[in-house]
Amino acid sequence: MMYGLETVALSKRQEAELEVAEMKMLRFSLGVTRMDKIRNEQIRGTVKLQIKALASDIFKGKKDNYPQSVRQPFADTRIG
Repeated sequence: MMYGLETVALSKRQEAELEVAEMKMLRFSLGVTRMDKIRNEQIRGTVKLQIKALASDIFKGKKDNYPQSVRQPFADTRIG
């Protein structure tokens, strides 16, 4: 949404506009309309749960092999 900007001085109105745009996108992604009268906190919570579930599905098999895939730090630069 912020296009990779690290620091930008926003007015209160601009912050509110960004929050409105964010909620519109979240509602659209969940298929929820404002007529459903679901609070923003519930929508954000639902999205966070979906993201956690998706991330756990993606990394399900990768967690088991993680220690073997990571080299020991500085193993080849030690003296002696």
